[in-house]
Amino acid sequence: MDAHLDAIERVLAEAGAARHERRRVVDEVERQVLDMLEQRLGGQADPTPADVAAILAELDPPEAYGSGQRRRMAEHHEPPAETAEPRMARTAIWGCVIGLVALALSPVPWLFFADGPGFDALNVLAAVMQMGVIAGAVAMVLLGIIALVQIQGSRGRLYGTALALFDVLLHPVILLLVLLFSRVP
Repeated sequence: MDAHLDAIERVLAEAGAARHERRRVVDEVERQVLDMLEQRLGGQADPTPADVAAILAELDPPEAYGSGQRRRMAEHHEPPAETAEPRMARTAIWGCVIGLVALALSPVPWLFFADGPGFDALNVLAAVMQMGVIAGAVAMVLLGIIALVQIQGSRGRLYGTALALFDVLLHPVILLLVLLFSRVP
């Protein structure tokens, strides 16, 4: 089966198919072969080489995939797509920027508090800044989660899992440490 799948990928590459397109077609053919084997054997036994050969004989030969690819490219008048270089997930970067700004500004509201509780301009400004810091922390966590999902689904086009995990965990860990080491009666 591996030789058949490799031949399909080679024919697609010669036809000018982009790497992600070649991988998609090969994965679909492999899934189709495995499903056909499952139907044929009913999960009763491991497939033999004869079973695999019988299934592969029912499929189109690898050469058929190249002519179809050339025809699709001619119909669309598109040159073969270039393989894009992987890039850092922008969502993870923005989450980090927003979260670190929120972290840097977190002590600032305490500088604006007046001598006591009240409704003067400084206390209102401090309360608004505190809400902004909390919103920034929440945004960092949410953007980190979104970045992790995007990276997982990108098939290698995005990277930055470590930064996304940093986004997700920084503020919750800080909050946990504050709760553990504060003296709340």
